[in-house]
Amino acid sequence: MKQLFLMIVLTSVLFSAMLSWRGDYSKACQEAKRSHKPLLVFVVRPEDRMSQKILRRVFMHHACLAALNRKVVAVMIAYESTRNYPLEMYYTTRFPTLFFVDASDEVFMAAPLYGEEIALERVKQALSL
Repeated sequence: MKQLFLMIVLTSVLFSAMLSWRGDYSKACQEAKRSHKPLLVFVVRPEDRMSQKILRRVFMHHACLAALNRKVVAVMIAYESTRNYPLEMYYTTRFPTLFFVDASDEVFMAAPLYGEEIALERVKQALSL
């Protein structure tokens, strides 16, 4: 019983320490429009180590997670995935790339960030957190 309780607590802590990523661009965009939130679009190459590093370093940062989950709708797009997303809008040859988008009219709110440029302070600055 004690082990089960510890496992439940650990699982809830781990899941609460993550940004709520969406995998479907169209649904994320609709959700962002309905909730009047900006869209955070993270384009990654799944096998790219830099993408994994940025996810751990920036998007699992405890001090910022609650604000991000409250203020943005985040969508992760795997480059060359079969999912439908506006490739011409989010075209990039550098990975990972982070776009900040006003979902109401799908315009960029700030210049995209690439690779090592994706730092917690720059994300907070772009989103005015």
